[in-house]
Amino acid sequence: MHCLRFGGYAVEFPPSEETFATENKFPFHYTEDESDEESDGEAFDPLWEVPDQLVMPKTKKLHAIIEATANKVQGHPQLESMLKIKLGDNKKFRF
Repeated sequence: MHCLRFGGYAVEFPPSEETFATENKFPFHYTEDESDEESDGEAFDPLWEVPDQLVMPKTKKLHAIIEATANKVQGHPQLESMLKIKLGDNKKFRF
């Protein structure tokens, strides 16, 4: 029966040569927390009154990320959950 299914090929189980995962020779290293200090360095200055209890983003770039994310999530409620799962480890999305 084995010969009919596999056409006479010799099949060894488990394989005679074991393969092991090798160590990554070029691992990616994330830089330290740069979410507060972006490369543009421009401080965010809101054009409106902000209550004291709210935490403001420190840079214009971080404000743009928050604003774009909020606009997308407003139209797609399930996107908020998906972003929390996928980008939970990303330091730029911890707001």
